[in-house]
Amino acid sequence: MKLMGHWSGVVGAALVLGKLGGGAGRESNGKCRIGSDSEVPRILSAALAAVEPPIREVSMKRLYLPSLALAATLAACGPQGATTGQDTEVDRQAIRESNDAYTAAVNSGNADTLAALYTDDAVLLWAGHPAVVGRSNIRAELAKVLALGDFQYSATVEEVEVVGDLGYFWGYARGTLTDSSGNESAVDLNYLVVLKRQPDGSWKFSHHMNNNPN
Repeated sequence: MKLMGHWSGVVGAALVLGKLGGGAGRESNGKCRIGSDSEVPRILSAALAAVEPPIREVSMKRLYLPSLALAATLAACGPQGATTGQDTEVDRQAIRESNDAYTAAVNSGNADTLAALYTDDAVLLWAGHPAVVGRSNIRAELAKVLALGDFQYSATVEEVEVVGDLGYFWGYARGTLTDSSGNESAVDLNYLVVLKRQPDGSWKFSHHMNNNPN
């Protein structure tokens, strides 16, 4: 048990030093940078120096070093979108607002505004239809749907979650569609959307699927 306690100290030190050491991290393009060959040994040596001498000897002789290297690297190259609880709530609200923007665009019949909510390589999956891939193709598909008539519906989000640079929400839409002859039909859909955080911090739909529960 004492050995495990010491070992926890080593890992903890490696994690902190990995954050502060500057040898690993993310470049401006978001890719993980491991650092120079001499950087990880420097972090490990400092981490081992933070614990008692007996464990330093054991750690250097055994197979703990690869794990330490991993701990140090993960600390510096963890999820790019890692956020605090407060920041995550801000992201959840931004995702809810993207759903509101989608609903408003459908109700106003604006295919361009709808398409702008998707990533360039987004995938649209509608029940009974082939997959639609890419923003331009999605715009064309949505334009066909909007041409059916006047949509007026409200959307309710049941759950929103954020994990790093990915988020998702699911909910349902209820309302009406009135065609050019004045005939009214019900809109009743369940949907699930996966979103990706963009470089500017905004969220866009990357995968969108829905079905008709009836």
